[in-house]
Amino acid sequence: MPKTVPMRMISISIDPEVDRPDKLAAYAQKFSAGNDWQFLTGALTDVISVLKSFDSYRGDKMNHEPITLLRNAGAREWVRLDGLTSAADLLREYRTLVRN
Repeated sequence: MPKTVPMRMISISIDPEVDRPDKLAAYAQKFSAGNDWQFLTGALTDVISVLKSFDSYRGDKMNHEPITLLRNAGAREWVRLDGLTSAADLLREYRTLVRN
């Protein structure tokens, strides 16, 4: 039987002026997000800093591209999946991380 590894998901708003905490909470409730899925927002300058740290800042919110970043607990490197990731691709990458 495969080992069970706890997972945490974090979604970061790229539009903090619109995506206020109350809107993110409503979104989380709509999709039955549990405590292991957090929705974050903050000051625009902070959001830009986070995007830049992951090399995903594209100048403005209209030019953003979806990315998924995965990392095993304690690891230094991230696995980056650019574009809209299929569930099958995401699961395959997750299983690879869990095995390592």
